[in-house]
Amino acid sequence: MRVAWFRGFFSQQIAQSDRRGGMLATGISAADAQKYLQELPPRSVVVACVNSPASTTLSGDVDLIDKLEARLQQDGHFARKLRIDTAYHSPHMEDLVEVVGNAINCIKPEDRYSGSIPMLSSVTKERVYPAELGGSYWVRNMISSVEFTAAVSQLANLSESIKSRRRPVPIKWTALVEIGPHAVLKGPVTQILQSVNPSMASLPYYSLVSRNQHALRTALEVAGSLWSTGHTVDLAAVNSSVDTTSPKMVADLPSYPWNHQTSFWHEPVETAQLRQRKHPRHDILGAAVDYQNALGPRWRNFLRLSENPWMADHVVAGSIVFPAAGMLVMATEAARQLADDQANIKGIEFQDLRFMRGVVIPDEERGLETLLQVSPHPGMPGWYQFGIFSLPSGGAWIQHAKGAFIARYENRDNDEHNANWEAALERIKNTQTVAKMADVRQSREWLSHTGGLTVGPAFQTITGVSFCDAEPRLWLSGVVTDTKQSMPFEKESPSFIHPTTLDCLFQSALLSCSDALSNNNANIPVGVDNIYISNAFQPQAGEQFVVHTETKWRDGKSRSHCIASDPSWSQPWITFEGVHLGRLPFNPNSQKKVEATSESRYSSIVWDEHLESPLVTNQIHDGNKKMAVQASRLQLTDWIKRLCHTNGDAKALITTSETSNSWIENLQELISSAGKRPCLGKVTIASCGPNDQVNGITPAENSLPGTQLMPLATLDELPSSSLAQEKYDLVVIDEPRLWEDKLTQVILSCLPNILEHGGLAAMRVSDTDLDSAAEKLQRFDGLEIHSTTQNRKFIIARRTPVSWTTDSEIYVLSPADNSNSFPVFEHLEKIFATHNVRLVPVGLGQVATLAGKTVISLLDLAAPWVAGWTENDLERLRELIRVQYVLWVSPCWSQGAVDNIGSGATGGLLRTLRNEQWNTTIPHLLVDVEEDMEDKFGLACGILQVMQLTTQESARRPDLEYRLANGRLLVPRVLETPAVDEAMHTLINGPRPVLSDLTLDPRPLELKFQDADNARWEEQQLSEEQLRPDHSEIKVEMATIFDLHGEQGKTPETVLPMFEIVGTVTRIGSDVHDSAVGDKVLTLASANSGLSTTMRVSESDTIRIPANTDATKAISTPLAYLNAYQILTQVGRLSSSSSVLLVGSVNQTLQAMIDYALAMNMQVIVATDSLDSTESLRSRYPVLADRILGVQGSLETSVSRLTNGCGVDATICFLGGYAGRNAARCLVQGGQYINLSSEMKLSALPESFVDSGCTFSSPRLQKAFSEKPGNLHASLRHVIDFMKQHRMLDRVESYSLFPISDLQGALKHCKATNTRAIMDLQAPGRVPIVLPLPDLTGLPAGGTYILAGGLGNLGLALADTLVQSGARHLVFLGRSGGTQPSQQLALDQLRDRGCCIDVLRCDISQQGDIDHLSYKIRSKNWTVAGVIQCTTVLRVIYSHSRFSFNTN
Repeated sequence: MRVAWFRGFFSQQIAQSDRRGGMLATGISAADAQKYLQELPPRSVVVACVNSPASTTLSGDVDLIDKLEARLQQDGHFARKLRIDTAYHSPHMEDLVEVVGNAINCIKPEDRYSGSIPMLSSVTKERVYPAELGGSYWVRNMISSVEFTAAVSQLANLSESIKSRRRPVPIKWTALVEIGPHAVLKGPVTQILQSVNPSMASLPYYSLVSRNQHALRTALEVAGSLWSTGHTVDLAAVNSSVDTTSPKMVADLPSYPWNHQTSFWHEPVETAQLRQRKHPRHDILGAAVDYQNALGPRWRNFLRLSENPWMADHVVAGSIVFPAAGMLVMATEAARQLADDQANIKGIEFQDLRFMRGVVIPDEERGLETLLQVSPHPGMPGWYQFGIFSLPSGGAWIQHAKGAFIARYENRDNDEHNANWEAALERIKNTQTVAKMADVRQSREWLSHTGGLTVGPAFQTITGVSFCDAEPRLWLSGVVTDTKQSMPFEKESPSFIHPTTLDCLFQSALLSCSDALSNNNANIPVGVDNIYISNAFQPQAGEQFVVHTETKWRDGKSRSHCIASDPSWSQPWITFEGVHLGRLPFNPNSQKKVEATSESRYSSIVWDEHLESPLVTNQIHDGNKKMAVQASRLQLTDWIKRLCHTNGDAKALITTSETSNSWIENLQELISSAGKRPCLGKVTIASCGPNDQVNGITPAENSLPGTQLMPLATLDELPSSSLAQEKYDLVVIDEPRLWEDKLTQVILSCLPNILEHGGLAAMRVSDTDLDSAAEKLQRFDGLEIHSTTQNRKFIIARRTPVSWTTDSEIYVLSPADNSNSFPVFEHLEKIFATHNVRLVPVGLGQVATLAGKTVISLLDLAAPWVAGWTENDLERLRELIRVQYVLWVSPCWSQGAVDNIGSGATGGLLRTLRNEQWNTTIPHLLVDVEEDMEDKFGLACGILQVMQLTTQESARRPDLEYRLANGRLLVPRVLETPAVDEAMHTLINGPRPVLSDLTLDPRPLELKFQDADNARWEEQQLSEEQLRPDHSEIKVEMATIFDLHGEQGKTPETVLPMFEIVGTVTRIGSDVHDSAVGDKVLTLASANSGLSTTMRVSESDTIRIPANTDATKAISTPLAYLNAYQILTQVGRLSSSSSVLLVGSVNQTLQAMIDYALAMNMQVIVATDSLDSTESLRSRYPVLADRILGVQGSLETSVSRLTNGCGVDATICFLGGYAGRNAARCLVQGGQYINLSSEMKLSALPESFVDSGCTFSSPRLQKAFSEKPGNLHASLRHVIDFMKQHRMLDRVESYSLFPISDLQGALKHCKATNTRAIMDLQAPGRVPIVLPLPDLTGLPAGGTYILAGGLGNLGLALADTLVQSGARHLVFLGRSGGTQPSQQLALDQLRDRGCCIDVLRCDISQQGDIDHLSYKIRSKNWTVAGVIQCTTVLRVIYSHSRFSFNTN
């Protein structure tokens, strides 16, 4: 109050003085306001308040305020003079600084809330603290501009530190309250928030006082509104401001004759359940659903990161995923709440737990709605079955998990349990003995790399892990993490066990299948057969535990057994039996591999012309008349390339009526989306044209990828469009009508405002308009003509640069031998004189006097100064870097690196100095010796240009390295080197695949398959050179494939993961008698071994195909008819007198079973799932026309009719669910049901199934053949012989045939139809084939390779590489000349590989040692082919130029 009173009191005095002030509210930005203020006397009118991005208040002399009001209104802007006579926040207020300061200097700010309530200052634009709010602050507030926009912007982005988070998190504001006479700031605040944080613009906005309303009422309404929306409001304090009397309880009401006999309380069941509920809401489980059915209880929850912050530490493939352990804990807590006697629960057991979908937690306040549904298990009394579901925002319900659980009340302390535990302990101790410790950090990296699982602190429970080498066993130590401290108010619902601890067992199962972190198999937990969680395990934060995990493989699938206990292994706390791991639905490594292969790992420095490089121009003549502008030798795209090289983030605006112009299409390689540099940072194409054309254009049409297409009705709308609100480095006006007088004025006026400093404008011009266009540009302020393009289609102009200013004196540092530098100095002196700058020559002895000065160094023009340093020179350098600016000029040779050793050392030194001496600007100019050193005047001009580029004002940091080459000014950029990239990729990963004809490659090739889009053929590495005596070599011609990444066994054709192969015998072993070269044979190959163009197989594994047999029919036979043979004869034991019902959709195996059963004279009935399938089979099997039925409710009746009321002996069913149930009802008493569906459940069988003595079997052919692999081909041979005998081969229906070039189409067909496809390897077409590695040229064996300091780890590693590459003579230099035992061992190993080793004593920092080394090289006639510097000496090191090597 004191501050406000004194400021108001003294301000009134100014209003009554002769100096009249005023204030003006405007509808323009602060930047636009400054343009108007520049036309007025300095400080006469200033920006007093930046209210919003589009609103400012000006303050100053009243007469100029009046003029500004009229001017702004004339220009179409909002402007209104305020009804006050004082120019607040302007230089007018500076007269009050002393008096107001003295009056309020005694103010001492109080810090009542310890700085916990943030205040954002409109003076400093930052957060201020109570200690800063003394009298001087309020004086500054009085005279400074009110930066309201900056303060609100800071508020919107304010962050706070939370104890549970490692980094500050943004504050989530919930309401805005204005303390003032009216909500006058609501509009500006909304505008500001829309620009910086749009989500805050919709927050509730309150004002304590509103115009024409009672202030007490509005203030109380605000307090009530804040309280009702959850804000902390002291209602007692609020009410006491109205009524100070304390409220009292009314105790003198008269008694009332209540009727206690009749109840009038009618309460719905749902409210009674809610009122009488036993359990509060649980953080993970949630709360029981209203109107709960006790026989089917449900719990509903919303999983939010704000309520369970620990969930953010479980990230899979970039998304926060609620862990499988969390779903298990949900069910655990439900089991506890359902338990009859919670206090006596000994543990909870789970059976058949399955995880179907991951639970992705959204980063929004609503969170994810979850539902846990429980019901009594129909087959196991006392057990419950459960399902976990979620409802994403705007989506449908998703099931994530299911299983069964029971609460156990009995102890497991019995002889059987103890015996099992003793056996497990023995196994655990063995693991602890043989297992080897691994790095925990590497284990987490493996989980992240393979499975995309990234765990934060809450889930980093593993503290140590050890793996067994021989088998998938491990044990790990862990610690319970503290999740409570991160919870809101550090309150956490009690749990049987927390998900962060339980997840450790799932992590251990993943790690146990990692082959000790050596494989890249990406898996996730998909189920557990049995889980027991003991109530004895009540871990607290910081408590340690151990886990033992062992994995076994069965049928190609892993089953992990995990046990968690205390470190002393006193008893099993948690056991997981049969943890199932499934393949990820995505491959987290595929994107990483794509990124790794697409990014450039190798780069080089590329010098190219700067945008301001001097142009080579041609004089343009029209007859005898010289044109007003010169033409460069650059086309428009060349200009843009030069711009991209100079400014890597350049923004371009292209306005054109033809987006299909050829020069625009040529921009594709310069757009950032192309992935190559240099490129434009952003490209906006404004398409000009009539409204009916523009309205039809969408951003995706007629535009290049990576560009933004904006419609523009006419070109003259550009200044008023949103495009004119940005700044561009390049503006292209590709519109011939530009030079019409009215349009010219509009566009040329706009260009200086939208061009950055140094920005270019390219404007289309015709030959007839060129002269007039140049004249108009010359008359126009803000732009200057540069040149035209080579084809004279565009005239290039640039924004008029700011005039260059520098020190009045510049010091030129020259060497003692100034024969090269003096001519340059003379030209420099003349050129700088035109800029009113005097050059002062100085030598090294005067460097100490140059602190803070501007210097040009010509020291290197005599010889590279750094290369010949002395101790005194180093001291001079220390003095030199105290200058303000030093431009270093060095010679440069274009022929190679050897001549540039000196200038290279200088460049490296200057780069280091720039990083360490950031107060000194140190540009470096390299000058080509061959051309530019002779042109002294050109060199002087280049020096001036570099000084201008590195000292003038610019929004970008200037380049500090330049090169003058043949009159052109170049700058370096680090760009990718595709040739090196490709070469290194070939060396490391092998050659990239190229499209070639598979039949033309003579090498044995094998298919490397990741997915349909990533398949390639690589050279096959045959295990043995010689062909075994009993083997044949086959050239593969055809092969059947299936959906390799689909669910194995989903259809009968994919039960056996094998390729059916047809090929021609090309070679035979000495013991092969039944096959001959040229025979066509049939065989099977495991899908695990891959598909190859050449195979070597045992003679017993091949079946000769008769010459007249169709190869497509032969290859479509083996697996389908082998299945039919196994099921009918080996599993079903059916004979000619048997009756069989075959149920399923039309597939190869179903047809094979019909054929086989008919050939065996069985009574066959078929039931299909669709009318089309029924008609298809009836046309194929006319003899069965009345026995091919549909699967419907009358199937049992139809079968009974066809079997005279008996039923069938066997039902072979390919379908589950209702169809399987109907098929089971068709069996005779004691019949057998053979299930071939992966979806059939025992619960689907009719209740009468067991009572009728029927049997149920689900044969697994893969297991049968894997246990007895010799039976496979023997059975197949029997099947083929049977088919030949019954002439069945001709009836086989072939799979669809695809050329090998259409592998992708074949796999899509397999996936869509759940069947196989034939790949024709002989069909024409190109496939991706990896070419053989090129022959690498080794190092010449006669060369000598010197390694200075090479006896360290790095040097010895380099030596090993040199020897591996062909080097046979290595010379190691060391200051002692001796070797340690470990070094001697490494050298002996190199000698054993045929390399001659010499170890010489040589200190390369001593000239004498270098001279002695040079003498030894010459005397022994060594041919030095390479020198590697492996050591660092922190003293003066002599350059290699001090001695010469014999390199001939």
